[in-house]
Amino acid sequence: MTVATERKTFAPGIEALLRELEPGSDLEKECFELFQNGDYEGVKSMRARNLDSSYFRAMSYVCGVVGAANPASPTHKNLGIIYAEAANAAADYLKEKCLKRLSESYSW
Repeated sequence: MTVATERKTFAPGIEALLRELEPGSDLEKECFELFQNGDYEGVKSMRARNLDSSYFRAMSYVCGVVGAANPASPTHKNLGIIYAEAANAAADYLKEKCLKRLSESYSW
C-alpha cells in the first residue's frame, strides 16, 4: 500500500521558485523538508552554515518571500525585491548544476 504525502502549497510565484529548486544533495533535501515543515529559521540556519551554496541562499530568500507575502508583514513593501533576489539565487543554483553536469561530461 502506497501512502501519498501531501506537500503544502503556496502562492504561484513561490511555487514557481520551488519547482526550480529541486533539491539534489542530502543537505538540500533536508533544507527543503525544513521549509515544507514551516521551519524557516532552520532553513536560514542551514544557509548560515553553507554560505557558498546558491541553493541555501535561494531557499533562505524563499522563506523571506513567504513572510513578506503577508500584507500585514512589515517587509511586505519589499516583496518584489525579496522575490527578485530569490529568483536570482535560484537561477545561480540552476547555472551551477548545469556547469557541474557539463564539466562531468568533458572527456577529451
